[in-house]
Amino acid sequence: QQAKEKEFQQTFMVTAAEAEEVRKLASKAKSGQDYDFSKLPADALARLETLYTNINAKVGYALPESLGSKPVLATSDSAANAYVDKVNAQLDVAAAQLREARLKAFVQAF
Repeated sequence: QQAKEKEFQQTFMVTAAEAEEVRKLASKAKSGQDYDFSKLPADALARLETLYTNINAKVGYALPESLGSKPVLATSDSAANAYVDKVNAQLDVAAAQLREARLKAFVQAF
């Protein structure tokens, strides 16, 4: 019975080690009263993303990881391509803002 309960806890509950790791990574990204995830090394950011995915899978909750949009493809018209480049740049900015907001909400829960 204890083995089953332990397995249940590992599968569906956030462990103390996971929570501590999130707090540790969040402290490295802390910037005043806010968070700046660009301060994290690439491997730490990837680990935070993994924890986000794993923990939210355990509790059955997640925010979208992307906007669900794809970059607009370039055309043969150079004038149109200037517009397409602006649209793609705005999509990149929006995706980065979504990622920051998602990670900020995640780490604030800990």
